Amino acid sequence: MQNKKIEILLKTIELLKAELAQLVDEAAEFTDPEVVKKSQELDRVLIEYYQFLKSVNKENTLKDKPG
Repeated sequence: MQNKKIEILLKTIELLKAELAQLVDEAAEFTDPEVVKKSQELDRVLIEYYQFLKSVNKENTLKDKPG
C-alpha cells in the first residue's frame, strides 16, 4: 500500500513538472498566474510526498526498535 502511494505521488510530481515546464515555455514571465498556480500545485504534492516518506520512515524506525 505504501509503495503504491509513493508510486502515485511520484507520477503526479513528474506530470506536474512537465506541465509546469510547458507553461514556463509558453508564458512571457515566471510570474504569469498560470505558472504560479501550477508551481504551487507542484509544491503541495512535493510536500505531501516528503511528509509521507517521513511518516513511513518513522513507522519503520519504531518497528525496528527492540521492545
